[in-house]
Amino acid sequence: HQAWMSYNQAMTGLDDRALATANAAYAAAEAIHDAESRVLCGITLALLDAVEGYASRAIERMDSLEALIRDSGNGLAHQLAAMHRVSLLTNIGRVQDAAAQVVIGSEKAHRERSGMALHLWAVTGGFVHLAAGRLSDTRANAESVPPPQGSDWSPVNAVRLVLLAEVAAHTGDRKLLHETH
Repeated sequence: HQAWMSYNQAMTGLDDRALATANAAYAAAEAIHDAESRVLCGITLALLDAVEGYASRAIERMDSLEALIRDSGNGLAHQLAAMHRVSLLTNIGRVQDAAAQVVIGSEKAHRERSGMALHLWAVTGGFVHLAAGRLSDTRANAESVPPPQGSDWSPVNAVRLVLLAEVAAHTGDRKLLHETH
C-alpha cells in the first residue's frame, strides 16, 4: 500500500511526500522481500530524480530494477517500469531506444493477449512518435485505441485525445481538432 501511495504521490506532484513514503515503503518491502513493492518504489524514486533534473540518474535507477523485475514475476509495477523507462528515454532524446522498448512491450502484451497493456503501449508509442516528429505514426497509434463508448472514460482515452489534439495542432487539421474537444 505504501509503495502505491508513494507512486501516486509522485504522479500527482507531491514530491516531498512521495520521497518520504517511498523510502519508508522500500524499507518495509526489503524487510519482507516484496519485489513488486521494491520495483514500484524504484520507479517512484526514478520519477523524482527526473523531476529534479537528474535524467541520467533516473535512467540508471530504472536500469538497476531490471534484475529485480526479471526475477520477480510480471506484475503491474513491471509494466509501469517499462513504460516509464520509455518516457525517460524519450525525454532525454533517446527516441530510437525508446521506440525499440515500445516494440518489445507491445509484442509481450500481444503474446499475453492483454488488451489493456496493448492500449497502454499504443499511447506510449504515440508519444515516442510525437517526440520524433512522426505525426502520421502518432495518429495511427492513438487511433488504434478504441474511443470511449458513452460515458466510459479512462486515462488511456485521455492520453489518446491528447495525442490526437497534438497531431491536429501540428498539421492544422481543424476537423480532427474539433473531434478532440
